[in-house]
Amino acid sequence: MMRTGKKAVLWMTILALVMIVFPYQSSQVKAVSIKKEKEVVLRANNRDVTKRDLTIGTGSKVKLNIGGFPAKSIKSIKYESRKKSIATVSKKGIVTAQKAGSAKITVTVKGIDGSKKTSWVHVKVRDNLINVKIEKQIFTATLTDNSSASALKELLAKGSLSIRMNDYADMEKVGPLGVKLPRNDKQIHTKAGDLILYQGNQFVIYYASNSWELTRLGRINDITGKELRKALGKGSVRVTMFLD
Repeated sequence: MMRTGKKAVLWMTILALVMIVFPYQSSQVKAVSIKKEKEVVLRANNRDVTKRDLTIGTGSKVKLNIGGFPAKSIKSIKYESRKKSIATVSKKGIVTAQKAGSAKITVTVKGIDGSKKTSWVHVKVRDNLINVKIEKQIFTATLTDNSSASALKELLAKGSLSIRMNDYADMEKVGPLGVKLPRNDKQIHTKAGDLILYQGNQFVIYYASNSWELTRLGRINDITGKELRKALGKGSVRVTMFLD
């Protein structure tokens, strides 16, 4: 009788635990809604490109990443190009530039709760671009049509160029190129994002305005003055230029 009683108590204990544990677990497997999230966040080259322009070079590729939602809340992600002759996009969000022009890339995110969110990025495909990496963020820059910019591009065709740059006069970052490039000095007014050659061997990125006799090399695309200041930061910064 004692053994039978102990077995009964044991089984009753196990049954009680099952009834407690399983309802608790099932309550944790509820669908996570994406309705409360504000919007789909699109990122490329370690920066936010949601509902903005993204300039890339002909033949280049860039990966779009989704943010703003817990991964477990997403059922499916669909990318679509509105102009495939200009830029295509794969199922995994890899955009490939076909030829110069503009194309809107849309993304639709469906949640496991049945809700849906959409967003987009405006891809601009351009020729004569270089890449400018500021620490971890990568931007493109459109080169000026002169012998100085052409010489810079020829230099980058041999490999990437990394420069340690520092602030000057609270308006620019400047650093040595390590080589001499042809000069095309003119009296110009600079704006945030301008790439400048100074004295033939100094590379300058302006984050504020200035007026001087300088050689214009190009301009960083898709960035405001405030965003550029933040990317460059204060003090020393490493900037790397390269081709695709």
